[in-house]
Amino acid sequence: MLTFSMFLGWKYQIAKCNSLEEMQQKLEKVLKEEGEESDNAIQLYFDICFWYMNRGQKEESLQSLEKYLELLKRKYGNQSSQYSRALTQVASVFVFFHNHKKAIEFLEEAIQLDKQLYGESHRFIGQAYFNLGAIQSMIGQNNSAIKNLEKSVEILERAEGDINHLLTTSLGTLADLYRNIGMRNKALDTYIKLYDLNVRLYGENYIPNRTIKENIDNLSKAV
Repeated sequence: MLTFSMFLGWKYQIAKCNSLEEMQQKLEKVLKEEGEESDNAIQLYFDICFWYMNRGQKEESLQSLEKYLELLKRKYGNQSSQYSRALTQVASVFVFFHNHKKAIEFLEEAIQLDKQLYGESHRFIGQAYFNLGAIQSMIGQNNSAIKNLEKSVEILERAEGDINHLLTTSLGTLADLYRNIGMRNKALDTYIKLYDLNVRLYGENYIPNRTIKENIDNLSKAV
């Protein structure tokens, strides 16, 4: 199951504070000394959203999240890379709160913006299509999930940069979905592609390949 921390491309480190109250005091100090559009203040609004989220305080979490997005938009504009990355962060929070519809809306907005910023084949777009497809698979929108996971694999195979983990995760998710909905030939082909890629990247003794090999063997007998 996809969770808050499993989003592809998700990197997050919370501010070094021992409590929500300490973080709020830090925000007050930053607002006074640096202003609310400073990078430190903007990040702290998201940090506070994160703390509220883990305490189960949904309303407070989303209020802080709304302020975070508002300030990013005000400082960098809604056509910026900073805003695009924030959309993915915001989507992950809505997944945590099981508001998959809103998460999908934010990811679709991020995809359209990333296409304008980077073109059709950037890894950020491959990441966003993965996140979108994974959410859709969680809520039973299997046709849309397959379409978007296939796009993710296609883009990540073309993208430059360190995309090995992203590609293997996307391939594995797609193969599992194919298998779960009975598309055995597609599942088999995708598991084989994933297995071969893992061998090239990590060697013959890569532990996750044991499970992938079992899936290949079981599907080969059934096909």
